[in-house]
Amino acid sequence: MRWRSLTGHSAPVRAVAWAQTKASCTCFPAGTDSTVQVWDLTAGRSAGNFVTRPRVIYLATSVDGKYFSAGTLDNVVSIYDAVSRRVVSCTQMPNEM
Repeated sequence: MRWRSLTGHSAPVRAVAWAQTKASCTCFPAGTDSTVQVWDLTAGRSAGNFVTRPRVIYLATSVDGKYFSAGTLDNVVSIYDAVSRRVVSCTQMPNEM
């Protein structure tokens, strides 16, 4: 096993999610710098980044790694298309959650 250091955030990482298929493994770290980096761990390179809403504290991915969701402290959940690099939806959740 070879260890790799993932760089790119200018502030601490607070959440991480990943997706693994037979062909690839993708990592999605979210930093307090309001970005989610996308890492193709199979190739060992960055696959880009997304500017997100501030204070991402939860991340989840689709099984194939094509989509990820980010939840923030202000109760907003956003879904991103990691392939086309677009926001699919953005929903304000109730404060009771």
